[in-house]
Parts: sequence; structure tokens; C-alpha cells
Amino acid sequence: VSMSHELRGSRSILMLRSTRESGGVRKSNIVPSHGHLTIPRHLRDIVITEYGIADLRSRSDAECIQALIEISDAEFQEKLLEAARSEGKIPKSYRIPEWARNNTPAALKAKIREGQKDGTFQPFALGSDFTPDEQRIALALEKLKSRSEKPGFVGKFGLVRFLMTSIGADHSHFRAELTRMGLERPRGLKEKLYAQLLVAALKES
Repeated sequence: VSMSHELRGSRSILMLRSTRESGGVRKSNIVPSHGHLTIPRHLRDIVITEYGIADLRSRSDAECIQALIEISDAEFQEKLLEAARSEGKIPKSYRIPEWARNNTPAALKAKIREGQKDGTFQPFALGSDFTPDEQRIALALEKLKSRSEKPGFVGKFGLVRFLMTSIGADHSHFRAELTRMGLERPRGLKEKLYAQLLVAALKES
């Protein structure tokens, strides 16, 4: 960070997700204050989330707060604004712009789908040694892993409900993927369960 401010034409770029999940609860990674800071305010520069870019270099505290709120998740924007106003760090006249209020996972997914349709967004942006079948498997297993980490997935029939989506499905659509995983002709209950889970994850992804 220090070097980026010393080198001619250089910028410091920090990238982060706007939210995280902790114990099944969504939390904002952009917060009003934090006890442990490693970057002094005179070295703040560019911050990027999935919702946009905040250029903070040489800007006032109020301008930095506005810019960070505008690239945060819409679910947390009002709380961030309220905290800033209570500390007198942002003008009372400031209003979150309408375009920033659309910072939601659903809106982001819609934009990604548009990019996938026209070929802008590829599943593996920097290329991959995986075959197309393996790419689909990797994305499905990632989806399955994410689901399994949520509270109540195994208990409360979450797993059963997920498996129900693949029961009666035409497995021939996923023959290549099942073959790659050695599950085209499952042997025993465990492999049958694995095959059903894979098909359900492939359908969802």
C-alpha cells in the first residue's frame, strides 16, 4: 500500500466481497468502524466489491463513506448511513442513489446471466485444463459444498428435500458427468446416494 503511493502512476487496489456468511447469517464486510486498522487514512485508495469501485484517494471522510456505502450490499446500506450520520460524518442531505440501492445478489445474478449468454462471463475466466464435463462437475460440487455448510441442510430434512429434486430426473442428460465420476452404474446404497446428489447439484447449477 505504501509503495503504491510512492511509485509514479501507481494505485493500491483492495478487493473484497461486500458480505460474508457466519453461522448462516449474512454480515457486511463494510463496517462503520473496526478496532484493528493497518492502513492510515492518507493511504486509502481504491476499494472494489462485486457491486462496484470506490476511488478514495485524496477524498474527504464524507466522500469516502458515501463511496463505500454505494458499493456495499443494499441490505446493510441504511445501517451504515445511520451510523455515519450519528457520528456527524456525512451530510444529512445525502441520499443513497437509486442505482446503488439495487446492490443485491439477485440483481448481480441477473447481470451475470446476461454476460454468460453473450459469452462475456465464462465459468473459469482465466481458462482451465478441465474438460467441459469436468467444469460442470466442479461447479455442481461447489454448489453442493455451499449448500452442505448451511445450518439445517442435513437435519430438518434439508438433504432429503434436495435429493427429491433429482428423483425421477432423466439421468441420461448427465451421463457424461456420472461416467466421469464413476457413478454411471452405482454399486450399493452409498454410490446411489452420491449419484443422486450429483444429479441434483448438476440440475441446480
